[in-house]
Amino acid sequence: MLVFHGRDAHATRRDLCVLALVMLATPLLAQRLTIDTFTLRAPTDGGRRLALGDTFEVSLRVKNRDAGTLTFVLRTVEPIKQEDAPPVLSHYDATRRFASMTETNRSVQMIDGGSRDHDPAPNAFRLRVSTADWKPGHYELGLFAHNSTDKRHGQYEAVCAKFAVVVKDDTVRLIDRCNPAPTRIRSAAFLPDAVRAGDPTALIVVLTATNMIGLKATTALRMAPENTLPGFRYDETGRKAFLAEPGSELVLDQGALDTDPAHGAIRVPLRTDGLKPGLHFVTIEAHTDEGRPDTRRIALCIKDPADRLHVTVSEPWEACKGSSAGRFTRLPDGTLIYGGRISNDRGRTWTRPESGGIVGGCPVLHDGRVIALDYSLLPIDGRPGVYTGTLRSTVDGGKTVMREPAECRVPLAKAARGHAQHRGPLCTGSFVQRADSVLLALMMGWFTGDDALCPHGHGRPYSRSYVCTSSDGGRVWEYLATIGYDTIGSEGYNEGTLALLDNGEIVAVLRTGNMTDIACQDNPVMVTRSADGGRTWKKPWRTGVNGAYPVVTALSDGRLALSAGRPGAYVLFSSDRGDTWHDLTLVDPGDHSGYTALIETVPGEILVAFGEGYLRTDIKNNVRMTHVRYREAAH
Repeated sequence: MLVFHGRDAHATRRDLCVLALVMLATPLLAQRLTIDTFTLRAPTDGGRRLALGDTFEVSLRVKNRDAGTLTFVLRTVEPIKQEDAPPVLSHYDATRRFASMTETNRSVQMIDGGSRDHDPAPNAFRLRVSTADWKPGHYELGLFAHNSTDKRHGQYEAVCAKFAVVVKDDTVRLIDRCNPAPTRIRSAAFLPDAVRAGDPTALIVVLTATNMIGLKATTALRMAPENTLPGFRYDETGRKAFLAEPGSELVLDQGALDTDPAHGAIRVPLRTDGLKPGLHFVTIEAHTDEGRPDTRRIALCIKDPADRLHVTVSEPWEACKGSSAGRFTRLPDGTLIYGGRISNDRGRTWTRPESGGIVGGCPVLHDGRVIALDYSLLPIDGRPGVYTGTLRSTVDGGKTVMREPAECRVPLAKAARGHAQHRGPLCTGSFVQRADSVLLALMMGWFTGDDALCPHGHGRPYSRSYVCTSSDGGRVWEYLATIGYDTIGSEGYNEGTLALLDNGEIVAVLRTGNMTDIACQDNPVMVTRSADGGRTWKKPWRTGVNGAYPVVTALSDGRLALSAGRPGAYVLFSSDRGDTWHDLTLVDPGDHSGYTALIETVPGEILVAFGEGYLRTDIKNNVRMTHVRYREAAH
């Protein structure tokens, strides 16, 4: 099955990837960095055309609402071969295949008011860029502004102003990709959008105007060449596939691929021969001479012959602020808990208690409590292998919350760098309680000896997932067993969820990477089971999908439901305790974090949450929710 997809995030000063990362299961704070103005011009006449070898100016002014000191980065935003990189972008990141400009000290982080900056104002950067010795071609670039992370300013944020440079016949043309283009996409879809392998479909796009240069249609995230859609061409450098006219990188209105005779409407018939069941995500961009292309994300579902359910997805609604979906808890009376909020109408509306509430993820325990534990547990001085955090608990749905210290004993745990530097065990926020009242918490992190490095480098070792138990209601936790450790995916076993089955078995689903790493396009969501209360686990096996932050829940009819994402968000089902999975269903194709959550509300209905934003300023950062309903399909 094919699914192309890409935690408290923190970037180092030397990290070239200045895209903002999502904080795990934490509501998004108000965006403090926004673009005020962006200009792109030839300094001689202020135009957008200049002779090859001349210099142009790019300027970014940022509104900074107490986000801290800014630094700026100019780099390519699409992978490029080192030999094709413009000479002025002298630093090459071979892992991500990005080329960047450097300060005089060779750092890619250019200082506000430093030697490269020709704008004396704070939070503003004007850069002069030479086009000497640029090769003919099309270069997509971005000028990023981002903050540092310290105790005061904490949250990492970034904004990016994109632009393009086109070199042809000793002439350079500058294209603004920051300010919106006037031509918009009215609609874009695969029709039909769900087919059996071998059945025909078509890419159909309708525009608001006819002054388009062409459509750019590319797979949403990195992919292996064998997963290329028929009719698409594979780009080995970027590890993506794209649909385009012969000798071009675009689909042209009235071009060789377009079978729709109307201007401003494009229809490209596509084959699906040989495709495995799964979701194929494609990003559509409408390119014009000027402005940021309007973009849509769409998906094509190749049905599995094993599918057996009739599944429908309701129109999503905005539930609350945030970019990462958290976890749900359902109380005995049907009340739902999510991210410190409660709902009494199956997730349609949410309110926050005066106490601040409690996050979901823990089922109601035998003593009536719901608990939560800090994500990052910290070492206790003088007690090797012992870590501390805060235990939160409530007996009234979050109206009142009790806080007390918790202790976690993991003798082999060590500090290591994941997406951030972590000092000890990380709690995923997923818990189950055995019949003997012992609690299990799903943890992740690194042990002594976990030194094998992930393929994308930057000093990150492969991580592991494991469980800890507590016999005193969550105050003291002890390491019990490792669920998964292997050199798998781009990260190793990490985020995941536990679910307790009616027969006492425990199911775990686990993330192994994300589809944004150019060095690895195989990042499976894995599943495993324990039949002895978490003491031993079967060797994990593939669910058939890739994705971030997988969440599993046991349904009242004995099935399992799983949600994940990146790109988009989706659900699938198992009727045999996780051995096999079926009825992969698209929830949303959009460009967001891929972090999801799900809970059964009533038999036959699942509430699914997904983050609409991704710490981005060009779309709303809201958590959206939808009802997924299912029943046996008629034969």
